[in-house]
Amino acid sequence: MLFQKNTRLSFIDTSQVANRTVANIDWSALSYTLRQQKAGDSLQLPYSDHLRASKDTAADRLPWFYQGRYVGSEARQLARKMLKVTSDQYLEYYKSHDAQQKPISTTKITKSIKKGKFTFLYAKTNMAKLPDKKVRSTGNYRYRLTIRDNGTKTDPASQQKYSSFSVGRVANKFFVPEGRA
Repeated sequence: MLFQKNTRLSFIDTSQVANRTVANIDWSALSYTLRQQKAGDSLQLPYSDHLRASKDTAADRLPWFYQGRYVGSEARQLARKMLKVTSDQYLEYYKSHDAQQKPISTTKITKSIKKGKFTFLYAKTNMAKLPDKKVRSTGNYRYRLTIRDNGTKTDPASQQKYSSFSVGRVANKFFVPEGRA
């Protein structure tokens, strides 16, 4: 069995394979550890009573973040750091744009809360290489990482829209390309 009980999966849709209904799962949305068990972008599981809907968390609504705006050469874009929240509730920090590489830091998110423009991610262990803050000395919510949504802006030079997010302090900015205006 690939997954432990209560592993959260990103569901794409259902399809028929050999007269059986299967659930198509987005493999790229899972944590690095689970992705290493199988190659490819999607996975088909028998659709049964063992699959059930789970509540949406604040972390589920976060996009993949890239440090630095999406401008310049392709080599420069691929060298940007990336922050990703997976469907099975892990926060992964990559030294480059390539999510197939092993992340620099991986932390299990124990709780996520959204308050206005802020999303708070809590973990039991320190989020290495990230500006998290220790808020308790015991329990599952010891460390907190704050992500602030700075809104959508347009780059005057390229007319490309992007969303800006601050991770930890205001000076530590990550961006998400939104497409052309």
